[in-house]
Amino acid sequence: MRKPLRVFSVASVLLMSLSVRALAAQEGYKISVDAAMVTTDVTVIGTAASELRAEDFIIYDNDVAQQVSHFSRDQIPLAVAIVIDRSLSVQKYMPMLQIAAVSSLRRLNPEDQVALFGFDYSVSRINDLTEDRSLIAEKIGRIKNQLGTNIYDAIYEATKYLKKKAPQRRRAIIFISDNIRMGPSGHNAKGAREELLETATTFYNIKTPADFGPLMFGEVNRRSLLETDPEVRRMAAETGGEVLDMQKGISVQAALEKVISNLRLQYTIGFNPSDAGQTGVFRRLAVKLAATDRCPGCQLLTRSGYYPGLSAPLSVASSAPKAPKDSAQKSEKSLIERNIVIAGNSNLDLTDIPFTVKAAEQPDTDGQPQIRVDLQIDFSKVAAKSIEGKYACKLRITVFYADSKGKIFGSDWRILEGQLREGTYNQAVKSGVSFTTTVPLKVPQQILKIVVYDEGSDKVGSKMVRLP
Repeated sequence: MRKPLRVFSVASVLLMSLSVRALAAQEGYKISVDAAMVTTDVTVIGTAASELRAEDFIIYDNDVAQQVSHFSRDQIPLAVAIVIDRSLSVQKYMPMLQIAAVSSLRRLNPEDQVALFGFDYSVSRINDLTEDRSLIAEKIGRIKNQLGTNIYDAIYEATKYLKKKAPQRRRAIIFISDNIRMGPSGHNAKGAREELLETATTFYNIKTPADFGPLMFGEVNRRSLLETDPEVRRMAAETGGEVLDMQKGISVQAALEKVISNLRLQYTIGFNPSDAGQTGVFRRLAVKLAATDRCPGCQLLTRSGYYPGLSAPLSVASSAPKAPKDSAQKSEKSLIERNIVIAGNSNLDLTDIPFTVKAAEQPDTDGQPQIRVDLQIDFSKVAAKSIEGKYACKLRITVFYADSKGKIFGSDWRILEGQLREGTYNQAVKSGVSFTTTVPLKVPQQILKIVVYDEGSDKVGSKMVRLP
């Protein structure tokens, strides 16, 4: 049974209004609230003939067309909870998850906020909502694998937290898991799904393949362990999100970039229901295009419905400030450096930016021991932006050096950038780009971990090199 709607006195309603204004002042942007208004975020998958407007959409409340009274696009700041599965079955993919998650944060607006959750048998809020991307990046890099996969509690707790801490923002959850539920749960699928719908939280699921490694199970038990939970897919469908399955050929990074892109391109549509409905009784929502030729073949994603009297009120940012440019640039640089460090500490060789490497001992002019490192980078995988007839690119090349046990004790950071004419660019794509640097030789059996990071795409290549 759903909770009954609370009855507020006129005085308490005024206090609520004052509280909302106080929150607006703290958030730093203007907010207007209409308690009778219902809103839904709409993601348009496809390419419109031109920018869509309010009159291009028709919204239905229990099959009755409604008058759109609010319309905006990416004007209301986001509150995003990244929820990462810490179970052993996902352990193999954790370094890639960490690197991809860090890269995706750069796609958000400076005023958007991110929280980080991890879950196994229990659920942990690793970091509260913050605009500090570097802090989130650092915490992602510390995630350790445990036992269990408490899916419903993780979704419920993250949704509840966003509702409490970000009532005046668009809310979204990015849920990264193999979707195989293991262990007891305090909440069921129905409770988690209803919490998502009540709070108008968009739910995205990046589904990783399950890998139990050398763990041994009986055939029947193993088959049951590998059955993913269908309720997760239902939650995504009913909240206007998607399930992005890595087993269908999409990488973690591509999936995260698609999620962030969808959130950045969301339309927020609000209406005042012609029929208020009964408190706590689910009402169906549907959004369609008034004319399909405005966006041929496009798909619209939005939540399937709402509960009158239980959903959060509309928040409209009429003058959301932008973070200072130098602050945004500093945060971006910090994220890039964090991503490189995570790649350097990973035991995996990453292949999104392929390269070959030769390393050999070569004394410097003073006879001091050093290592010469020669790279040949596959430039066809590098993102180059066309600017005034030239192709601009920027690669960060970092050589970490470690002892025989893999403990890093130093690094060499370089930047390779330029604006290439078309002929030079085409030749680079065909034959690759060479790069040479030297690093000190400090210990016997020194190990090198080389990272090539493309700022244009956030793609990473890395290799571990042991000297002869």
